[in-house]
Amino acid sequence: MNRRAFIAGPGTTAAWPLLARAQAQKSWRVGYLTPSSAKDEGSVSIYEAFKQKLRDLGYVEGRNLTIDLRRAERDYARLPALAAELVALAPDVIVVSATPSTAALQRATTSVPIVMSGIADPIGNGFVQSLARPGGNITGTSTFGADISAKSFELLHAAVPNANRIALLISPNPQLQNMAKEAYEAASALGLTVVQFTAHTSRDFEDMFAEVHKQRCDALVVLTDPRITRNLVDLANEWRLPAVWQISNYADMGGL
Repeated sequence: MNRRAFIAGPGTTAAWPLLARAQAQKSWRVGYLTPSSAKDEGSVSIYEAFKQKLRDLGYVEGRNLTIDLRRAERDYARLPALAAELVALAPDVIVVSATPSTAALQRATTSVPIVMSGIADPIGNGFVQSLARPGGNITGTSTFGADISAKSFELLHAAVPNANRIALLISPNPQLQNMAKEAYEAASALGLTVVQFTAHTSRDFEDMFAEVHKQRCDALVVLTDPRITRNLVDLANEWRLPAVWQISNYADMGGL
């Protein structure tokens, strides 16, 4: 046994009951900000998994945990106010999904710890200084990159080699622009033609599919966005349009 650890051992062991009691007595407050709606199955499943993991670790709502959930209901304009509202509650930490939500929280506080997820480019967006040393009050995970758009086109081309005219669906989310640029470059390299469509809300989907059909598109690539819903998956299936999604949730909903 390491001599220094052995010497420190008895004193450290004696402190364990005190530390355990202090941890048990504290009630933790966690903010949770998402741009999604309670109707978005993917977002809801992620939130439920988050709460379940906290329970597994001993943090239970109503006993030693309070979670303040705020949803923007797919309206990005609401994010700054929701971010300020959460910060005013003085939480111990705020968990946030998606780039626009993280940007809103970054403007709202430089002191409350923020844990982000699903961020396309945390360095490029100025959330962290580097992946190894984030710095500041923001840390978390980056699960997407612009290069995923290129991979989406490669997979689609392999699965449906006769599809030459590809509909590319994006939302007004400005963070998707780099992904769209990568998509165009990948399509060009494969000799494919891209026809871009922008849907502001799910209400635009039916008209969009009619236009996709009118434009004689052979397949669809959807750039990931929190506002994508089961409705879009169902419409792609109804129109019998091969579609590639970037999160497995949409495959679970019945998408290709």
